[in-house]
Amino acid sequence: MEKQGAIILGSGGACCKPDGGTNLSAGTFYEGATVSGRPSDATENAVQANIIAAGYSSGGSGATGAMRSVAAGRCLDVNAGSTTAGTPLQIWDCNGGTNQTWTRTASGQLTVCSGDSTRCAAASGTRTGAAVAITACDGGAGQRWQFNANGTVTDAQSGLCLDVNGAATANGTKTILWTCHGGGSQQWTTGRRACTGGRTRRFESNRPSKAGR
Repeated sequence: MEKQGAIILGSGGACCKPDGGTNLSAGTFYEGATVSGRPSDATENAVQANIIAAGYSSGGSGATGAMRSVAAGRCLDVNAGSTTAGTPLQIWDCNGGTNQTWTRTASGQLTVCSGDSTRCAAASGTRTGAAVAITACDGGAGQRWQFNANGTVTDAQSGLCLDVNGAATANGTKTILWTCHGGGSQQWTTGRRACTGGRTRRFESNRPSKAGR
């Protein structure tokens, strides 16, 4: 049986505190499993759509993890972990690096640890086609993002959506702002980690990339 991805929840199992009353073990929910062969793209896309509809990808402030393009199966990435303001964001094979680990703040910023610095994702303008890049965090309107129930991410200043340019899927494709249409190039699944009482809970709605299957 092939496990296709998981959401780790603070439930399940029989591991409790010595004095009882609290379950400390983690249960696992799998997106799907196959007993032979590989799932089709249509099946995987349907699973992702169901996860988005269930709201696993919408999350709240303080969520930290990768952002994966549903259409491309690749992650939002800062090229080579650059710290240079104005470095455009791109999609790249997901690798778990800090340059692919994004945190959503209470003020709506989307931050990333780039080198030794924290940078914010920011739109370079308010028109369709505007580049999205990292910049010093200043709390400006162009650095605020709204995560929507359908998996899209909206720039608060322009009302446009974070989009993979040309709906391309190749490594290095840049991200831009574009009129929201809800297509796969504008849908993002997110991995979330939140610390509770000294323990880390992990919520993932990302599916694995096709590489390595």
